[in-house]
Amino acid sequence: MQIATQQLGRVERKVQEELATIGRLHQEALNGSRKAYEDLLLLAESSGSILEEEAETKCSHIWQELLCYRDIPAVRTGLKYEKAGRETQMDSLTASQLFELLVRPSSSVLMRQSLMRYIIGRPRQETLLACITTLDESDSLPAVAATCGILQRLLGKRAEFLDFAGWCEMCRSEIGDG
Repeated sequence: MQIATQQLGRVERKVQEELATIGRLHQEALNGSRKAYEDLLLLAESSGSILEEEAETKCSHIWQELLCYRDIPAVRTGLKYEKAGRETQMDSLTASQLFELLVRPSSSVLMRQSLMRYIIGRPRQETLLACITTLDESDSLPAVAATCGILQRLLGKRAEFLDFAGWCEMCRSEIGDG
């Protein structure tokens, strides 16, 4: 009986540890961490996880939060960018420069949505290359979600919204680097 009670206690501690991990990853992903989201996805997909369903629920919640990046707003404002005291029209920035702004942690949802609008107006090849860089290198979950939204507009809905690897592969294929 005492052995069974000890085993039950270990299982309960394991469940509490996994719940704490899922809660931490969820919060980090909501704060913008792509890695935390991907780790949470792994927990949700692992059949060995005691709390697979809880992880799936948290992933679904994050996905819902990121849907604001799936579609690009119809209007864009005449945004200006200021660097070193010099004001520049967003229309004059390259795709790479626009993506630099997109990945900034301080960029708001509204700012990212506006940037998405400007980015789709940049030359296609330049935009696809910047998308690959962002998908390969950025840990900003909102930025990679916005990148997926941009790619859905440019390439059609050929991958799931947050399928980072799928979108990256399609970009490479489109530019002949795959």
